[in-house]
Amino acid sequence: MKCLKCGNELSETCVFCGKCGTRVPAKAEYVSSDKKSKGNTGVIITVLAVVLAVVVFACAALYIFVINSDEDSDTGNKTKTEETNDMENDDLIERQEDVEAQQPDEVIVEQQPSEPETDVPGAKAEEYMLMAREIEQYSDDYYKTATDQATLNIESYNVYIKWDELLNEVYDHLSSTMPEIEFKALEADEIDWIAEKEAAIDEAAAGYEGGSMESLIRNNTAIAYTQQRCYYLISLVE
Repeated sequence: MKCLKCGNELSETCVFCGKCGTRVPAKAEYVSSDKKSKGNTGVIITVLAVVLAVVVFACAALYIFVINSDEDSDTGNKTKTEETNDMENDDLIERQEDVEAQQPDEVIVEQQPSEPETDVPGAKAEEYMLMAREIEQYSDDYYKTATDQATLNIESYNVYIKWDELLNEVYDHLSSTMPEIEFKALEADEIDWIAEKEAAIDEAAAGYEGGSMESLIRNNTAIAYTQQRCYYLISLVE
């Protein structure tokens, strides 16, 4: 056994420790003291074990709490993000609706009627009538502006040429659109009309041969006959 104070090895018969002089208790007391020391050690170990268990439990609880907090934070962030996205989408939709509301109503443009085409029944005749009226207007204007005989002679001839050109154009149109039998009859009538016109011109100018008025009389007579013939041929156009 050992001294309870200094730990020196003692014999079972020693009453005092030879090293420190401490009284050596009886064997029964020694055993009891030793057991008490061992018992104190066990209590210490138990307490340490309990403390360790508490620490481990606390760490585990803290770990679980931190994880749950992170999950809640993630969930909250996701929720906030989704709410933000929803708000942005709603705001975008509202802006689009505002833009659409500010758009002007569709403007309906009425289609203007186009010019009559020449293949429409009556359209070609109307075209020729307009050309005839323009020649009449030109004739009226030259009579108002001419100041001498020479000018009257020249301008009257120009008017006759315009009527003659219109007559030839209408006649050519009839030659390609009238039935052959009808145009043959018109062709014969046209030959008779030319002869009649030439005779009327000579007759009207007979009293003015060699004078300054002869050209004007011939032109005016030709104008009268040709103008009348133009309107007749235009009436045949369909």
